[in-house]
Amino acid sequence: MTDEIKEYLSDKTGKAPSKPGVYLMRDENGNILYIGKAKNLKSRLSSYFRRKEKDSFKTSILVSKVKDFETIVTTNEKEAFLLESSLIKKNKPRYNIILKDDKSYPYVKTDLFHDFPKFSIVRKVKKDKASYFGPFSSSLSVRYTLKLIQRVFKIRNCSENVFRNRERPCLNYQMKLCRGPCVYDQDKNEYMKNIREAILVLKGKAPFLLKKIENEMKKKALAHEFEKAADLRDKLFALKDTVEKQSVVTTDLMDRDFIAVNGDGLNKVISLFRVRSGCIFDRKNYEFTNAAADKEYILESFIKQYYEKTKSVPPEVVVNTEIPEHDMTENFLRETASRAVRIIRPYRGEKKDFMNIVEDNAATAGKELDTKENYSAKLLKDLKYYLGMEKIPSRIECFDNSNISGTNPVSAMVVYVNGTPAHDEYRKYNLSSTGRPDDYAYMNEVLEKRFSDENKPLPDLLMVDGGKGQLNIAIDILKKLGLNKSFSVIGLAKKNEAAGEDADKVYLPERMNPVLFHNKKYLLHFLMNIRDSAHNNVINFHRKKRKKQMKTSVLDNIQGLGPKRKKILLDHFKTFKELKKADEKEIASVKGIPEKTAKIIYDKFH
Repeated sequence: MTDEIKEYLSDKTGKAPSKPGVYLMRDENGNILYIGKAKNLKSRLSSYFRRKEKDSFKTSILVSKVKDFETIVTTNEKEAFLLESSLIKKNKPRYNIILKDDKSYPYVKTDLFHDFPKFSIVRKVKKDKASYFGPFSSSLSVRYTLKLIQRVFKIRNCSENVFRNRERPCLNYQMKLCRGPCVYDQDKNEYMKNIREAILVLKGKAPFLLKKIENEMKKKALAHEFEKAADLRDKLFALKDTVEKQSVVTTDLMDRDFIAVNGDGLNKVISLFRVRSGCIFDRKNYEFTNAAADKEYILESFIKQYYEKTKSVPPEVVVNTEIPEHDMTENFLRETASRAVRIIRPYRGEKKDFMNIVEDNAATAGKELDTKENYSAKLLKDLKYYLGMEKIPSRIECFDNSNISGTNPVSAMVVYVNGTPAHDEYRKYNLSSTGRPDDYAYMNEVLEKRFSDENKPLPDLLMVDGGKGQLNIAIDILKKLGLNKSFSVIGLAKKNEAAGEDADKVYLPERMNPVLFHNKKYLLHFLMNIRDSAHNNVINFHRKKRKKQMKTSVLDNIQGLGPKRKKILLDHFKTFKELKKADEKEIASVKGIPEKTAKIIYDKFH
């Protein structure tokens, strides 16, 4: 930062209002670097631009990049609190922490209005009549839980279509994993009782359920209902085996979340342990790079973003550091949960003891993140040297195209930032069909689409899947777009085993022979991983597109036959083959299919 900019920022800070509000820090291109809130804007901005003591490492990095800032004055602190969250969500500044989209969280869904509900895993919570439980840290953990539920409570797991149309019980019935409500008469009250008990497990209330089942078992035994008592005994033992594997961390058996933040530089890790009925129910580490704010502000921002997305707020949230807007954050959680919620920082007792464990977990994950970051930095530095680049390839983009004889052409782009995949920036493109394979036309179209978006940063390195031919096509198109000198371009070709080649080859523009990495094979493997990721994405996209196209049928063009009636027909006849066999009267006998439409359908097939 030059002396002129320092003086400009210091003078502007002196003129800032001493009122609550939000501030936005910008770089030389006007991009937002950081968004924060303050009770007193002048005081808060002075801590960045006018204080005499030396800044911390992370703050000095942020301040060195700031060329201007703007302020938004609000009526009160609560308004600033809400506005900050809204602006961070909208702009995603580089130095704020941004929690990944909620699609990464698996939930369990059930429809309690169904006569015989089932549980299913979903990634999105909809505003419908269904009940949702979670979030869970991974699909693996939730699948394990659902397997336990099916084994203990005998809940069906078949699709709605199979449930309605099954004529004899499936293998799960034979294995005593389901009571077969699809075929046999089932006591609905008993089934719903099992559903309610399974929900207790999903909520982490298994210890409470154990006591309930044990008491019920004793009652049945005293009443000489030994068969029912034996069923309850089996259920009790199956659940006990699971609960005994869980550690009891608080003896009051309350529900609470323990959250600890760790990290002194720009890398931060937040460890979240979800404790239900006193036992560890789930845990997850959240990694953040470029987190320039102090720990207490990062923790506050995480709490707002996490609980806004998940809506799963326990009565108590335990943290390892005080947060700036404690009362306001508590009010936010109360409104989200529609009940009382406390945020506490323990100083002694069993909560403090367990918080020490959570902090140790965050510290270990933080060291692993630093190691990973250091490895990525070295890798990119070596890659810059071997590819003869002018700058470190912090942002790498790779394209791959796919088609079959010129039909359904598609392309995919994968993005790596600082050596790791940036999944939220991956893109898929539908391309225009030329009726024949045309690599030049496909590459031209996808690069034009990609670089027409001026809001996206340019890559430091662009990769294409292919050898010198594909590379020359890309260079030619980039020249036409005026981008041939904006970043480096390489082609990555597969090895020719028939010619005795033992490794894939990297080609550079205006160079005949491929790059030799000598003893730095990990650089080649890194580039191959990026290429393979692009290849897998485009192949999967192409396969889905072809599958969707194959699903279209002659029924799509029949007048008077919309999606609802098509579903009725397929539910009734099961297959197109059976539908083709049916005569006109049989088709017309299907409820919801008029005689006129039935005649058109029959004529279509005959």
